[in-house]
Amino acid sequence: MLLVYFSCRNLLMACTNSVSRWTRKRRTDTELSRVLNEISGPDNTVDERFESDIETSDQDTETTSQLADYDDCSATVNLSTHDIQDELSSQSLDHSDSESCSAHTDVESLEAELSSWAKHNFVSHTAVTALLHILHKIFPSLPKDSRTLFGYTASTNSAVAIKNVAGGKYYHFGIANGLASVISASTLNVTEPIKLVINIDGLPLYRSTAAQFWPILGKVANCEYSDPFVIGIYYGNSKPVDVSAYLRDFVEEFTVLQSSGVVCESNRYSILLTAVVCDTPARSFIKNVKGHTGYFGCDKCTQEGDYVNGRMTFPEIDAHLRTDESFRTLCNEEHHLGTTPFTDLPINMISGFPLDYMHAVCLGVVRKILYLLLKGPLEIRLGRQTINRMSQRLIAFSHQVPLEFGRKPRSLDYLERWKATELRQFLLYTGMFCLRGLVDESVYSNFMLLSVSMSVLLSPRLCHTYCDYAGELLKIFVKNFGNIYGKQNLTYNVHAIVHLAGEVKVHGPLDNVAGFEFENCLGKLKKLIRKPHAPLQQVVRRLSERSMMMGVVHSAVNELRKEHTEGPVPSNFGSCIQYKEYRCRDYRITRSQKDSCVLIGRSVGIVRNLLAVDRDKFVVYQKFSRLEPCYDYPVDSTQFEVYRVDRLYKDLLYLPLHDIRAKCVMVSVGSNVFVVPFAHCG
Repeated sequence: MLLVYFSCRNLLMACTNSVSRWTRKRRTDTELSRVLNEISGPDNTVDERFESDIETSDQDTETTSQLADYDDCSATVNLSTHDIQDELSSQSLDHSDSESCSAHTDVESLEAELSSWAKHNFVSHTAVTALLHILHKIFPSLPKDSRTLFGYTASTNSAVAIKNVAGGKYYHFGIANGLASVISASTLNVTEPIKLVINIDGLPLYRSTAAQFWPILGKVANCEYSDPFVIGIYYGNSKPVDVSAYLRDFVEEFTVLQSSGVVCESNRYSILLTAVVCDTPARSFIKNVKGHTGYFGCDKCTQEGDYVNGRMTFPEIDAHLRTDESFRTLCNEEHHLGTTPFTDLPINMISGFPLDYMHAVCLGVVRKILYLLLKGPLEIRLGRQTINRMSQRLIAFSHQVPLEFGRKPRSLDYLERWKATELRQFLLYTGMFCLRGLVDESVYSNFMLLSVSMSVLLSPRLCHTYCDYAGELLKIFVKNFGNIYGKQNLTYNVHAIVHLAGEVKVHGPLDNVAGFEFENCLGKLKKLIRKPHAPLQQVVRRLSERSMMMGVVHSAVNELRKEHTEGPVPSNFGSCIQYKEYRCRDYRITRSQKDSCVLIGRSVGIVRNLLAVDRDKFVVYQKFSRLEPCYDYPVDSTQFEVYRVDRLYKDLLYLPLHDIRAKCVMVSVGSNVFVVPFAHCG
């Protein structure tokens, strides 16, 4: 039985990778065939075990008989045949009960693992039911239907209550339901208000139709390890035609929660709406204001745009800023299209709707620069040979970036397919080395203004100290951008970055109000759709199954892993345990070259070992003896701990593990080695 159980566990583990549906099916079929081959001929096994039981039973009977004879012959042994038979029967029953209990526990555990596996890997109900039918032959107590496995009841099988709203359909999961799952799994202080951040964005469902979702997602800002949860989902063939109707359920529920609080586990929490994170079109839609192509399209300042060569541009960098009061009183009538339900909530209508650097900078400005260099006007366009050399450098970097980067650098030939994370990687870590010596000096200097300022505004270590300085660099960047690439390219995204320093003063590092986590959640929502019919109902049901997974809170991982005995260990250490890996929330440190470079103490070092002595944890490292500036414009890079490094000391040093201040990206360009500390989070 245990062999079968663990074989089935291996079957599940083989299918838990995030791969395509067909790859998952192929792996499932292969692993299942292997499991069935291993346990083939169960009848023979059972027969052999049964025969063994019969032989044992015969032996027990013979022994009982002999003992009975002995009892008749000897007065010193006070045993009777009935006593021995009762004892043997009792032992047999105990053994049987133990086996039954163990088997029952194994089946319950397998059932729980099956349910969790199917939910986490978005396995269809049809596939789960088919698997259950196969496993039922081995585990008769397993359910035969996926609905039983997931705990469906009459209420869950009933029709989903979908509303007709704003030209489409809408389902409201609720703010309180999502917050309850976060609160119950976290250690939020009941005396502090819950800081809610929401995200609203459109999600196209198919390439061949206009069908789309407009989810409302939420996240608890002061619970650092929680995932976004779904508050409501709108489904239609266009965005909602009436923003007030679309947001009505959200506004009404939040108003109630604000007055009564959120009650969870007999505690009452107050709630604040601190930020609404959207891309530019979605932000103008929910605020009911002019879009980024309108004359008064900037929602941070009051400047009137200039129409240049068929594009709306915003060349000013010091225009008068909007305020919450001026927005609510509709002072700039040309900016407003009407009223918005958000004015009924206690949120600052300007600072409470921060710019999302994922869309504005990564997908906006960085991609625009690369497109201009590859396909722009002849005076700035790069030749094919130069583009190939840049691509070669990027491909060489792909073997050097740490494991935290889910996407490795790839050729500029695939620029149209680059994701926001790849563009962020180019902006912060690889672009400064990729462009150096291959583009005009003015282009390179302008890029460095953007790269350095964004590194500052994203870094929790630097953003508060150098926020104003980074803001000035961004203004210079925008001014020079028009001179280099033409005034017609000073579009909204380029202009908007002059306001990013102001967002940091309100919300902290830009990652606090970035769209990356929400985009990941949108991708998971789309995976829940199995067929074109009734997509909203499908998602509602699948999310109901995963109700315990919504807003899941991850524990703050801060531990050593993977014991080994390979060394090196400093001579003054006695008995200690050695580890290969240290894992915390934002990064992992290992002994591999690309994942071992750290800022530690006041040095840059390469981790050679990780040690634990009782409760104390240490890092063994070699430090670089030579640290030089990586760049000197717009500032000496050593000020932000970006170095060209050389000459490792041979001596091993060690410090407490908590002295590691940041992990670094280590990039080799020719004979030079550069280190850049992590700026972004996650």
